[in-house]
Amino acid sequence: HVPFCIRHCNFCHLPVIVGAKAAERADYVETLLKEIELQSNRIMGQKIKARDILFGGGTPTHLNPSELERLFAGTLDRLEMKDCSQISVDLDPGTLIGRVGLERLQILKKYGVSRLAMGVQDLEDGVARAMGRSHNGEGAELAIARALDLGFKVNIEFIFGYPGQTLESWIQTIERAVRLGVHEIQVYRLEVTPYRSRKDQL
Repeated sequence: HVPFCIRHCNFCHLPVIVGAKAAERADYVETLLKEIELQSNRIMGQKIKARDILFGGGTPTHLNPSELERLFAGTLDRLEMKDCSQISVDLDPGTLIGRVGLERLQILKKYGVSRLAMGVQDLEDGVARAMGRSHNGEGAELAIARALDLGFKVNIEFIFGYPGQTLESWIQTIERAVRLGVHEIQVYRLEVTPYRSRKDQL
């Protein structure tokens, strides 16, 4: 779990940290790596044998490239990877846009990540903006195309039932999505949790 995000999207119920300083991100990565070592020693007496690894969040690719490289190099060095069948990363497609976004993708490829789960949520710009997403439809499609070009298995996720969506816009989003050539499309309904604030979740 890497809890850092560009922003806290309006639909998100997860405990995430927005605006973390570089020192806080670096400290989190080092603490996470230490935790892996402690668990390996306490439970196994040796490196934990990984079968399937998921980096979730937040969005792990909110880390800058040097932080991201430290996270992956340090994690994989502390695990027994011989029988690992898949390394998967959950992410915001906005973190894969631009030169730095491409560099992040190259780091993921370098360390054997095979599957990317992108929280696109909606390809209609107005709805994405209302959700508080860091990307628009064009940006999401660019991130997806980059990931496919580099050989990743790509899963994209959508939310339906969000205020501002219409039947027509939803149909257009799904029609665009099926033309992108991704490997999986997951659809979730909007869940509204009453009487809770983000402050209560931290």
